[in-house]
Amino acid sequence: MRTFRRSAVTALAVAALAVPTGIASADPGTPATPAAQLLLTQGEFPAGYRVEKVSANEFGDITSKVGDALTAAKVTPAQCMPVVSRSAIQRAAGTPIVVALNEAKQTGISEMLTHNRIDNATVIPKGCETVHMEFPVRDGSAVMDVRSSVVSLPGAPSGAKTVLARSTGTVTVKGTVHPIKQEQIIGAQQVRGYGVLLVGTAVGGEAPATVDRAGFAQALTAATHKVRTAR
Repeated sequence: MRTFRRSAVTALAVAALAVPTGIASADPGTPATPAAQLLLTQGEFPAGYRVEKVSANEFGDITSKVGDALTAAKVTPAQCMPVVSRSAIQRAAGTPIVVALNEAKQTGISEMLTHNRIDNATVIPKGCETVHMEFPVRDGSAVMDVRSSVVSLPGAPSGAKTVLARSTGTVTVKGTVHPIKQEQIIGAQQVRGYGVLLVGTAVGGEAPATVDRAGFAQALTAATHKVRTAR
């Protein structure tokens, strides 16, 4: 459960780092309610999901490690290499987030809110639909092939953009090789001056991993509605 939890937080950190720094989404109708209070709570996630406590320090630490790994990564095609700055890491680490896990389905849904534009989080650059990545992990290394595509998700709110990413590869830790299969769905929408960004995550080994699509669409709808109707 701890490994699965970390995978969900890590996936959100990767998405957060894709949001450009300094490109604000100005809207005079931005809610007065603080962003942290606009995140989904336990009763607002789909049934079966439990909100996990993730401190700002923990998310900041994971975001920093993700940024370091991406900076050190070898990516093919080379033009698909993500550009990660220290300011982006610091900004992402301070973003309000919430993480909820469904142990029975082995899937997680994470949410973040930002005043910056979130278009980059759901854009697949031309030629980067399939990417090969090699990057360091603690006590080892990882090799992943990532295939991304824009998808239409039934039940998602009108105007939201969703991207599906499937990863297969291996993680080698202290000489032991572990197969890994991951699936992520990223959903994003600009609402009243906020970028609402959700990441659905599923992680497997030999068996395929599948994100709870219905639950993700329900959570994305609830998240955008909460910001849209906030005072």
